[in-house]
Amino acid sequence: MYESAAILAGLIVGYLVVSLCESLFHRIFGHSSARLRRFCRRHARLGTYVLRAWYAHYVIHHKTTFRRDHVTQFASADEEARLRERLLARGQGHIPAQDYGLRVGDPGEFLRFVAPTLPVLALVCWLGGPWFSLGALLPLIAMPLMSELIHPLLHLTSERAREAAPALLKPFVATRVFRYIARHHWLHHRHPEANFNLMPGGDLILRCYRTPSGAELEEMAAIGLR
Repeated sequence: MYESAAILAGLIVGYLVVSLCESLFHRIFGHSSARLRRFCRRHARLGTYVLRAWYAHYVIHHKTTFRRDHVTQFASADEEARLRERLLARGQGHIPAQDYGLRVGDPGEFLRFVAPTLPVLALVCWLGGPWFSLGALLPLIAMPLMSELIHPLLHLTSERAREAAPALLKPFVATRVFRYIARHHWLHHRHPEANFNLMPGGDLILRCYRTPSGAELEEMAAIGLR
């Protein structure tokens, strides 16, 4: 009984910590301020992580791709080829390998993705004990998997998402939760200062949560997002 309760407590607390960290670090690193980037350029060893994350996420995923609309990554194959060539010439081949910010990438990128959250969760697990830690680690694993498996589906029309989803994810894609996350993420691209979570909760606590207007719901419907 104690073990089950400890695992459940770890799952709940771990989810809360991971959701908060996802929102906070997405904002700090993925959308880093000009002031932080200047500091990072003066301290190359310390700043490489931030600049790398900002360029791949904000510059490429937010500003360079999906310029036509939320569900069209490139207007043509030539546009994708030109960007790939440019990134490879700059020694940034990891970005095309991440499908230009849609996915996390290889195991090394998984580690980079969870790195800022690890110290925070490690402290929580140390305070909670081994059974608590077992539950708390599950949300940490889920965070990069959400970006690797769910994020690409959020940039598809609802119909295409249902078709493209792996068999194990098809039931989830049909749920209201998925539709909520898709709407939440569309708003993040429209308003980059809000809605950083793929694992909901942290944005609301950190007061960077935004709901769609009626006009925005109509825009989503027009491109095939229910």
